Amino acid sequence: MAVLNINGVDMPTPSQFKPLLSDGDVGSFRNANYRLIRKRKRSDVRSYYVYYSFLNATNTSLLLNAIEPEQFTVICADPKLGSDATITMYSSDVNIEMLDNNKTVSGEKTWKDISFTLVEY
Repeated sequence: MAVLNINGVDMPTPSQFKPLLSDGDVGSFRNANYRLIRKRKRSDVRSYYVYYSFLNATNTSLLLNAIEPEQFTVICADPKLGSDATITMYSSDVNIEMLDNNKTVSGEKTWKDISFTLVEY
């Protein structure tokens, strides 16, 4: 099984894949005594930081097209479950840099430092 599967398609193996579990708070604040008044709407919202050192043009296109929709289905490792999970997610902004416009690997342009965060919908 691939590290990352989006809408039924195995993605290239990321250089880094970091899970984060966070809470969704709405209107949390501290009162005059500095006590936390917390309004947690949801806990254990999963997100994954995904980073690729280098990808060829074909794999870059595959990845970017997979994370373009407003929401999509991701299958990946879930540290809390201890197994793979199927999650509806969306992508944050994608940061990407071209290695060198004149250099190619196997005849294709190469992209580097591609990063984004997948966030549970």
